[in-house]
Amino acid sequence: MTDSQSPPYPAEVFDVLESLLDEPTHVLDVGAGDGALARPLIARGRIARIDAVDTSAELIAAGRELPGGCRPDLHWIVGAVDRVPLDGPYSLVTAGSRLYWLPWKRTMARLAEVLSAQGFVAIVEHGYRRALQPIAEELVARGLFRKTGEHRTMPTPYAVDGTQPVDVVATVVWGRPIIRA
Repeated sequence: MTDSQSPPYPAEVFDVLESLLDEPTHVLDVGAGDGALARPLIARGRIARIDAVDTSAELIAAGRELPGGCRPDLHWIVGAVDRVPLDGPYSLVTAGSRLYWLPWKRTMARLAEVLSAQGFVAIVEHGYRRALQPIAEELVARGLFRKTGEHRTMPTPYAVDGTQPVDVVATVVWGRPIIRA
């Protein structure tokens, strides 16, 4: 299953992410999958470069084939974010539900290394009007993330193949990683 088989992110998510941008407008998308966040975000034209990192070569290959996947300002990187070479600093780091499966302590330490002084990590969770996995809250509880803002989108109707529409909601939580020894 590719990310594109999941409901799309509400447009409001991209407005929030763009509001967090600072110079340089370089973005790192962690656990990018097929680029469900990266492709629409770079298409809006406000970002100079997105580095989309995922451990799945298959999902990245699928993302390259999807609309906007072969843009020259979208760089795909196969590997673990805590180990691959990265070209920071990034003014924004985005991460979705795949963040749940990463080694949190090492990942947050790496994000702190590559984040610009004024940059933010934005954790974006979305799904059908249900309780979302509170990844950001768990990172805060473990002392790995300092939350500075949160935005929950309005429900957005989404239907697959003529089925009854369901509401999709998203939550964007942003802040800074905390380095722990």
